[in-house]
Amino acid sequence: MKRYLHIVMIAAAGLGVLVWAGAFTPQAAGQAPAPPSAFVPGTESGFATFQTQCASCHGNPNVDRAPTPNALREMTPEKIYAAMTTGLMQQQSSALNDGQKKALAEFMAGRPMGSATSGSAENMGFQCRTNPPLADPAAGPSWNGWSPDLANTRFQPAQVARLTAAQVPRLKLKWAFGFPSGVSANAQPTVASGRVFVGSDNGFVYSIDAKTGCVYWSFETGSIIRNAITVGAVTGAGAAKKPPGH
Repeated sequence: MKRYLHIVMIAAAGLGVLVWAGAFTPQAAGQAPAPPSAFVPGTESGFATFQTQCASCHGNPNVDRAPTPNALREMTPEKIYAAMTTGLMQQQSSALNDGQKKALAEFMAGRPMGSATSGSAENMGFQCRTNPPLADPAAGPSWNGWSPDLANTRFQPAQVARLTAAQVPRLKLKWAFGFPSGVSANAQPTVASGRVFVGSDNGFVYSIDAKTGCVYWSFETGSIIRNAITVGAVTGAGAAKKPPGH
């Protein structure tokens, strides 16, 4: 079964706002989180399992044969999972159930299993037919990065927002976008140049048309996208490369 996280675009009178659609389980105040007994949604949920079951060898300089945590992070989640289920680590991981093994593999690799093949825009059905050059991000309404100003006020002035409080009740669903194999999302979407730039724990950054939701391109980073994308001109950056299809 495929897993998806979603972002949705809602709009009124041609004006757009980006919001998240999701779910959570509340926890009582002061209640300590229980140790993971099964798979817990969230790519980083394998942290406790690694600390209690693996860190005594992986990360111990006295254990020569155990790859370091940095070396494990260069592996795919599929390879780490296979080592625990059919490979060299079967005995060491015998106390873990299948859900814990998957969570651990995804935590160490920094992305969900299956995301390397399913996350690419090339495998999506709603691709944009053309990919025009980006307009100046500063020339129109935008939310570029974590906050639109250097003071980190996270406030959008009315002349840029073009949306009043009275219009909010009239907002309607415009489009929705699913992150293939996504489990958790920490990155805030960036809106600039008429596009939405966003990523999740599946390791891909996406360039999406803000009006239609079609995908221009994706870029595989190899790990979780934890922050908002900042869009701007790149000059004097040496070997900096544009994402494929940009």
